[in-house]
Amino acid sequence: SIRVAHAVGAGDMPTARRTGIAAILLGATLMAACAMVYTTSGLWLARLFTNDDAVAELAGTLVTIVGIYQISDAIQSVSLGALRGLVDNRVPMIANAICYWLLSIPTVYFLAFTAGWGAAGVWLGYLPWMILTGLFFLWRFLKITSTP
Repeated sequence: SIRVAHAVGAGDMPTARRTGIAAILLGATLMAACAMVYTTSGLWLARLFTNDDAVAELAGTLVTIVGIYQISDAIQSVSLGALRGLVDNRVPMIANAICYWLLSIPTVYFLAFTAGWGAAGVWLGYLPWMILTGLFFLWRFLKITSTP
């Protein structure tokens, strides 16, 4: 946010764009590394913290699911930060609220309770919100910073 805002304040939109893209790529790359660890080692990581097999199984499953989140979460979070640097807050707030309340909450409820997936359903239900808002925020940042 700060580096994007600094470039915008200096009237240098190309630098703001490059800075935002670099941050988004760095965030996605770092989270891809985390995702590889989480998705391949969920049960092992869970067993570091508990000897209870049932707890380890559930935690291992949830850690693996969280691994799926990592890249989309990085894109969503860093793109939103870049938009804040552009002082673009209103549209992302509305998009976030709509996707969260109209998409995620019903999906979470359906997967967790109706489909009977429990905790895994909760985590999987948030994934569409994370992906859609991440893609929207990225698109919006690229659109606003594009040169005419």
